[in-house]
Amino acid sequence: MAIISKETKNPVVPFSARPRLSPESLLGSWNVFQMIAMVVYPEPSSSNTTYPTPSSSLSGSMADTEEENKDKQPSLVYSCRECVRKRKPQSFADDGKEVEYANDILWLPGGVSSHLQPTSLGGVVLAVGWLGSDGSRLSMEREYDENGCLAEVRCNSEVRGGWVGGRM
Repeated sequence: MAIISKETKNPVVPFSARPRLSPESLLGSWNVFQMIAMVVYPEPSSSNTTYPTPSSSLSGSMADTEEENKDKQPSLVYSCRECVRKRKPQSFADDGKEVEYANDILWLPGGVSSHLQPTSLGGVVLAVGWLGSDGSRLSMEREYDENGCLAEVRCNSEVRGGWVGGRM
């Protein structure tokens, strides 16, 4: 690691020695470009259900059976969106004093933050974010349903201000 540090203009700093984010560094208005992948699981079929086959089938009359339905993999539906996310300080009452910080986020060294958030349907969202030295923020969120099955994956690119020259 020392050899790499001498050859580059930016020295390699151990991850644990890097500065931690503060809640104030994420406050304000952020332009967000979000890519979403939603998992769609196949519906189970009943044992006496048969599906019509198209007349253009190569094998003639081939019907879906229950064994073939068991082998079906979940499908993914992709979408993208742009939005503006405004983060405000969260106020928590503690002995009559207001404390302005987000206490549900784990602030790690190197500009990394992580948190778990319950959903209204009994699931959970696990999120990890990275704040870069250029002020942009990348985050990945995985949402699980009440059965522990993956429901959605979201990848976010965030910048303060606006999009500049096609760069997020």
